[in-house]
Amino acid sequence: MRRFSVPLAVATATIFGCAAFVALLPWGDPCSFVTPPGECCCNIMLSPLQENFRNAGFGGVCVLAGLIAGLLTRSRPLIAGALSPLLSYLFGYFAAHWVYGIGWPQHAIPWTAYLIHLTGGAFAGMAALGAIGAALSRFVRLTTASSAA
Repeated sequence: MRRFSVPLAVATATIFGCAAFVALLPWGDPCSFVTPPGECCCNIMLSPLQENFRNAGFGGVCVLAGLIAGLLTRSRPLIAGALSPLLSYLFGYFAAHWVYGIGWPQHAIPWTAYLIHLTGGAFAGMAALGAIGAALSRFVRLTTASSAA
């Protein structure tokens, strides 16, 4: 298999990750479809088990994006794996608003120190999951099976 450069591997993995995030948005975040932007109080109550299952799916997409980036590049797979879920999430966020016609919040987000800390931790977690996926790519062997008669 021909390997890509790091930017091309990140871009390819980002496209796949973005598509997965957009496709899973109605399942993972149903409140964005029932609550108008800028209003509070989503009436959909998920059990802790459902929330944990959805969070595991989100983490699985991050690991998968990192795995794809790690498989596609030979040089610096950990960096490619860490970047791909971050970019997948960011592009997926905007693409989901466009694809599903979800409005934008009416009020500005109050960026407090706590919210900045929480967002930074979430992004660091996504990057770590992508790096884990890229590290796992070393153990995946891509071969083509053919039967010659």
